[in-house]
Amino acid sequence: GRLHFFDLIPVAHASLYNSVSDGILVLNNLNRLVDINLTAQKWLKINENSIGENIFDLLALNIQAEQLSSASEYQELITIGDDNDRHIYSFNLTTLKDTYELTFGKVAVLHDITIERRMIDAEQQRSRQIEMLNAITHLALSIDDFQLMLQAMVDRLCEMVGANDVFLTLWDENLRRPVPKAASRLYKDYY
Repeated sequence: GRLHFFDLIPVAHASLYNSVSDGILVLNNLNRLVDINLTAQKWLKINENSIGENIFDLLALNIQAEQLSSASEYQELITIGDDNDRHIYSFNLTTLKDTYELTFGKVAVLHDITIERRMIDAEQQRSRQIEMLNAITHLALSIDDFQLMLQAMVDRLCEMVGANDVFLTLWDENLRRPVPKAASRLYKDYY
């Protein structure tokens, strides 16, 4: 053929398909895997032996098989892995149609959003902590009774840091030691 262009297409397709940084899964109309790129194999810890398996056996999706079969597009966040190696992926599924608009399969793209989600979660945590610090400051300024103020602060600090208990002691210069002043929950009556 002319410059052997068509001889390059299968090679270029495989090279491109396997060099994409997103995971790609191709499904048939029965939601069975017919192709998978190397990135998706690595992320899902599967190989080409999984060809023919149902997507629901490979991924824990929040959609029913019947709904997935009739959906032209579908998106959700999925989590894969354990606590030490947990990743969050954006799962985007699109229906493949021929020139007659008949569905012949689906393509799913997995995009790793773990870093972005961790940053969002950390920012939300910081925001909650700032709100709690503002509430503690407001409490400290609005309560005249020193012991009540300390107790209110301890209760809020417990919420803020997610601790089971918080203890507050003040240094007594005369005794040269810390003196218990307030505690939360179980030890409240002892302080």
